[in-house]
Amino acid sequence: SIKAKSRTLKFPCEELHGTKFSSVHPILPWLVRHAAACLAYGQRGPDGRTPYERKKQKSFRLSLPCFGEKVMYLIGPKQSRLDDSWKNGIFVGLIRRSQDLLVATPEGVYKCRSVKCMTSESRIYRTAFYSLRGAPSQPTPGQALMDLPVLLLVDIPAVIVHPPLPP
Repeated sequence: SIKAKSRTLKFPCEELHGTKFSSVHPILPWLVRHAAACLAYGQRGPDGRTPYERKKQKSFRLSLPCFGEKVMYLIGPKQSRLDDSWKNGIFVGLIRRSQDLLVATPEGVYKCRSVKCMTSESRIYRTAFYSLRGAPSQPTPGQALMDLPVLLLVDIPAVIVHPPLPP
């Protein structure tokens, strides 16, 4: 279940950062979202296939960093060759449709295609962990929502049968 998988992801994250986070910590909604994605990509059904394999007809091959660990993510196009194009953040999940990775920072949550995992000594990023901002409903505070489906309701009138016209 998602509840059990969330607990499984929460304990190593707390151990990594050396703290227990409260029920209002901004990383918890991301943890539940990532737990659901892990089940969709990894939990095998009675037919021996995952939901991802049933839908895409291929196995999930992307290797992911551990939830809550420090990663370096590649930002968009550089303005200059002197600019640093890799920034630090905390891995909080992925977007299921595009398989873009989600990285949380004190400014908000960003989606990216490339991340580098850190060595075991530098996986902890406590300053960013305690100052994370953004939720799945609004990844970057103050900006429009990201990656939410649009639902359109169209009112179609019922078919009205007219009597035949006289000749």
